[in-house]
Amino acid sequence: MPFIRTLLCTFFLFVICEQGFAEQKKFIGNYSSAFGENETLYNAKKFAREGARRNATDQAGLFIKSEVKVVDGTVESDIIETISAAIITVLYENVYYTINNNQIFINVDAAVLIDTDDVGKKLNAVMQNKGVRDEIIQLKIQNNMLNEKLDRLSQELSRAKDEVEISKISRERSDAFTQSRVNELTTKAWIALAGSTGSVLQGGSSSPEGRREARLSLEEAVGLDPNNGDLNRTFGILLMEEKQFAAAVEKLGIAIQAQPNLAQNHYTLGQALLLQNKNSEAMLAFNKAVELDSNMWRALNMLGVIWYEKGDIDNAINFYQKTTKMNPGCSEALYNLGICYYSKKEYEMALTVFRDYLQIATKNPNEDKQIIARADSLVTVIKHKL
Repeated sequence: MPFIRTLLCTFFLFVICEQGFAEQKKFIGNYSSAFGENETLYNAKKFAREGARRNATDQAGLFIKSEVKVVDGTVESDIIETISAAIITVLYENVYYTINNNQIFINVDAAVLIDTDDVGKKLNAVMQNKGVRDEIIQLKIQNNMLNEKLDRLSQELSRAKDEVEISKISRERSDAFTQSRVNELTTKAWIALAGSTGSVLQGGSSSPEGRREARLSLEEAVGLDPNNGDLNRTFGILLMEEKQFAAAVEKLGIAIQAQPNLAQNHYTLGQALLLQNKNSEAMLAFNKAVELDSNMWRALNMLGVIWYEKGDIDNAINFYQKTTKMNPGCSEALYNLGICYYSKKEYEMALTVFRDYLQIATKNPNEDKQIIARADSLVTVIKHKL
């Protein structure tokens, strides 16, 4: 049976850092938090420290944006800010108190250090990995909303009079702060996993160092919120890269319990099951993903792979055609579709599809050169048959 590609499709943007970009830069952020009668000293300090760190990180993000240029695409501002925030080193925090109009304020000056060379490398890796980039953007959107919620709850807390209301708002604010921190740690893990060849999302593999960094972040996050859906899905992907497939399935099960209607959870579970050769279970997971999101072409593509391995070429063709209709640039699905037509001796169709594949694949510097060579060889063979 001809070789079928089971990697996922990739999309690439290239980020180039200006010469002289590699250096360490220090930024100092400031924040003041009112210490009112409904506030605890611990929480007032916690929010002031977070505000100062965020202020310093915003400055770092502005600097990084001024030092980056892009070829063949755009770098979203949120991506730069998020990566900057994820890899800063806090040098020191200076906490002091002031009184203004009989109101006590807790003030924090936070100094952070950022390695601009490290930012450049990680930014480049993330921008070459659409799957990771999408994950980071979604986490950033969530945190933007959480930050707005935290500001609103802090204002509500300062005005609250009833003890029950104070307790409720405090608890809600604490939960939002925890969720924000979990999202930051999950983002940090994604950045570590991005790597030059991408994470498992893109069919590549992250570096051992990247996996170690990701694990540290994810284990800290699990300690804060063990049942978080996004966190457990990310942890499952890390475990897949470490080839701990049974443990990955367990984490993905937690993710599905937390977010049963998120197609990405079922799709990732299907990946983990497929890597254990549990094709029937994987098929159920991929079908569930498509049921929840009919536009999930990645799941359709993997269903094509499973049907091909079952020997049902017609069903495989059906799913590969659906995949390429939704995403004409998916080189993997095109190659696999060509293999299917070749297996059925439909040489004219195979020739057309392989040519389409080569037109896309040869423009992608990260495409598997062996696959390109095999497709090119098959084109030659088919020409002799026609």
